[in-house]
Amino acid sequence: MKNEFIPIHLTHLNGAALPPRPLTHIPSFEELEEAEFRKNVKSGTDKMLQEFSFKEQMSVSFLPLIIENLAWFYADKVLEQAARDRIELLKKLGRAVKQLKQGYYEELKKDLDYRHLKTIESISLQFREKFEYQFTIFWFTCNREFKRTMPDYPYIDMRTDAVVALLMIRFLREHNRKMDGLIAQKLGHCEHSVMKPAMDKLETCMDAYAGEMGKYDFQNKDIALCINILRNNLEKIEFQLDD
Repeated sequence: MKNEFIPIHLTHLNGAALPPRPLTHIPSFEELEEAEFRKNVKSGTDKMLQEFSFKEQMSVSFLPLIIENLAWFYADKVLEQAARDRIELLKKLGRAVKQLKQGYYEELKKDLDYRHLKTIESISLQFREKFEYQFTIFWFTCNREFKRTMPDYPYIDMRTDAVVALLMIRFLREHNRKMDGLIAQKLGHCEHSVMKPAMDKLETCMDAYAGEMGKYDFQNKDIALCINILRNNLEKIEFQLDD
């Protein structure tokens, strides 16, 4: 059955030219620098639109946001579990994650308008619902590895959510590296993508929630299979542009 996802505009990708100024205005160095930056952004965007298929453009621009949303979804579950179990030791860490999430979305709002943000949230929700069974298997696979390697650990369910969040962030890095290779292949060069600072910090926080992971096998073949299924399912997302 074909996925019905909310149409997306790409207008936010286009670099806008600076407004015309009176002839009497002498631009400052900062203004000239900004104008050059916008010119380069527009040039790079135009070339990307020419060289990349629509699906490739979405894989570069929007899929990372979907993966980030999945990581935050599991991070929220971690906080809910910690609050439910009243783990006093983790209260300060929980406040830090909430502040981190708020800062993450404030940064997103600088590049995406309200409509685009709601689109990302909607697609992420549809994706989780459509592949709920696969996500459930993913969770229980990670949970089983916890019980196999560290059966005496307390709060295993909360730690499992933290592990899944960590795996989402690791998968995000893998996806970004793959997109770097695609960009280099298409354009002949590529500056390596940089993870959002908030995602790096979220990884540190989720690692703290998971606790000592020395015995946990992240390379477990069943976990690797779940990651492959996630990768394949993400490729099934169909983005559309409205007129």
